[in-house]
Amino acid sequence: MNAHLTSAALYTRVKVRLARGRLRRLKGRIRPAGVGHSPLPLAVTPVAGRSLLLRPPQLSDADRYAAVLLAHADDLADQHPQPAGSTDPWSADEALLSWTDRLLTERAQARRGERFVELLLLSGQLVGEVSARIDHGTSSADLTLWVDAPAADGVSSRLVAERGMALFLLHIGQAAHPPRRYFSEVPERVEPATGDEPATGGELDRGALLESLGFHREGRLLDSRLYRGRPAAHDIWVAHDTDVFRRNLQAILDQA
Repeated sequence: MNAHLTSAALYTRVKVRLARGRLRRLKGRIRPAGVGHSPLPLAVTPVAGRSLLLRPPQLSDADRYAAVLLAHADDLADQHPQPAGSTDPWSADEALLSWTDRLLTERAQARRGERFVELLLLSGQLVGEVSARIDHGTSSADLTLWVDAPAADGVSSRLVAERGMALFLLHIGQAAHPPRRYFSEVPERVEPATGDEPATGGELDRGALLESLGFHREGRLLDSRLYRGRPAAHDIWVAHDTDVFRRNLQAILDQA
């Protein structure tokens, strides 16, 4: 071993080697090829003349999702926190390790009916992810969404997010025990938006997006959550699974 490697670097290298070994062993064993960890069928909707596919993450997605994580570490910090004590940018191995560990954890949660996760693929290109963490005790779902605006390649990321989330909500509404209530936390934006692409790195105006989907703002958490590593106020947006709510989602998908 290299004597100049720090203990943290050695620890990371060992964990990465183990993660890659798990990938090789599990690719053909956890699920048959082409099958993810959602109990629901695939869902597709047209977006600006292209096809937007929602499907669960697969082990074969590991390398390209790790590349997305490297390119957008700030946007995905909530799902993939930096390794403890690390202030350096993600390395390729750390990104792969984080994504693999999360995928395996979420597969177990999905089997218990506690999580739905689906990737957004626009004409085969990975452009984002939407997920729901299910609390069966309260029959509620905590939603998160991320869309890579540059990867959308000229298609409005707001349009991709709106149609993708509408399809996702209708999709999980087909589950055996669908949530009766959905909520999502939206951090207070510190820079003004212009058009539908805010100044903060092309980030979506998620409040406006949720409002268009039929959510309403119900409250605010004051500096009790981190956003980009700093305490920030978060608005709580809520929707109830009613016939009116579902009709609004379907109307979004029916738009030309």
